[in-house]
Amino acid sequence: MRLTDDKKIRKSIIRLFTFTEQIIILKSFRLVKHETRDDFSTWLKGLAYDFMESAKNTTFFFIMFAVFIYFSLPKSPQAALIFNNLIFIYPVFLCLAILNKARIIGCGYLVGHVLNS
Repeated sequence: MRLTDDKKIRKSIIRLFTFTEQIIILKSFRLVKHETRDDFSTWLKGLAYDFMESAKNTTFFFIMFAVFIYFSLPKSPQAALIFNNLIFIYPVFLCLAILNKARIIGCGYLVGHVLNS
């Protein structure tokens, strides 16, 4: 069963993504298949649109963060230490969100696996 009859979209998917990524895309589509009227091409275009919106929001966040840093420099050394480390909090939450999305899709990951002999 082919998910799309559009050869151009099929070739671009094969060219852009590795085999593992293609499997993840197919698993993701299978989860939302009933919401998209079984149209893979429309779902993929919507996914790309959502990704671009997310990229715009992330870029806007970093621009606003830079402006905020420029205009509100902290006065005390403790506040400066906390304020300078705030930039590391966003990537940590972003990484956790990505891992959670991967878990929802069905991908597994190992964290701190130790073998005892």
